[in-house]
Amino acid sequence: MNKALILLIMVLGIRVAQCQTLSIGDRLPDEIIRQSKTIRSGIHKLTLLDFWSHGCGSCVESFPKLNNLSELFGNDLNIVFVNHESKDSTEHFLTMRKWIEKPRTEMISGDKVIRNYFSFTGVPFVVWLDKDLYIRA
Repeated sequence: MNKALILLIMVLGIRVAQCQTLSIGDRLPDEIIRQSKTIRSGIHKLTLLDFWSHGCGSCVESFPKLNNLSELFGNDLNIVFVNHESKDSTEHFLTMRKWIEKPRTEMISGDKVIRNYFSFTGVPFVVWLDKDLYIRA
């Protein structure tokens, strides 16, 4: 077998081994918990991670519903909006579209860590965490 091909297979094998996909029943790793004040404070509350993107119309349309849900449940529910676009890009996106009701809870923009722990191909993608930060749905 060609040495370059063997090297490529080894590198890809190492990369796959580094990507841990979380499933129902797994607890969020400390690396994710440290990244978000809302997630850290979410222990003893239900937490919803809402993965979204600027180009997802249904994601943006869900903002008012999630804001209402947050108000309805108050301190018993944490909602964290997560997207991969930069913070500046996200602020510009929301500022230029005044008709969009902005999320009223924490938003993690420019995420390069959290999404790598979940196996999904499109947004919206929602993860429900229990009070101990274990994935329930």
